[in-house]
Amino acid sequence: MFLSDSTDIIRIHLSSRLNLNQRRDLGQFFTPAPIAEFAAAQFTQLSGHIRLLDPGAGVGALTAAYSIQGQELER
Repeated sequence: MFLSDSTDIIRIHLSSRLNLNQRRDLGQFFTPAPIAEFAAAQFTQLSGHIRLLDPGAGVGALTAAYSIQGQELER
């Protein structure tokens, strides 16, 4: 889980650099690791060519969680 933990640490750091009004004005929302992990867990079979759209791809929380899910499914 190091990858998703790392993205969550980055998310918290970046979120703290802007106040709530600035983030709202910019439309910024950084997905917490548990939410990204839940979304990635919806993938139960991975085979063939896979496409993943990570909306915004800020710190890559969904991509990180999806990568972890893929590794776990291959075991």
